[in-house]
Amino acid sequence: MADKHSHAKMLILVSISMASAPFMTNLSTNLCYIVIINLFAELSVSGTVLLLFNTLLKSTEENIRSLCIYPTIIFYCFYSSTVWCIFIRKNVHSSCNEYIFYN
Repeated sequence: MADKHSHAKMLILVSISMASAPFMTNLSTNLCYIVIINLFAELSVSGTVLLLFNTLLKSTEENIRSLCIYPTIIFYCFYSSTVWCIFIRKNVHSSCNEYIFYN
């Protein structure tokens, strides 16, 4: 859809949908409605990230495009390793507490 329309138009659409998600969440206490709105918001956030990256690649010249891709890959590797370290630390810490308190 971003190829058919411009990236700027799609960024406006996704930004509006991302900004409207908190207001739409406050409208109901129905669990199904809240889950649908949260999925809608997550798709909007992922679409925003993808559109921003595509806009960055589109605005750079072909010979320096790898300079834009490399820091992005490094950032995602760093972020995913940080998330995994937090996950492992939390699980190891909780299992150690169970061992200490229950044995």
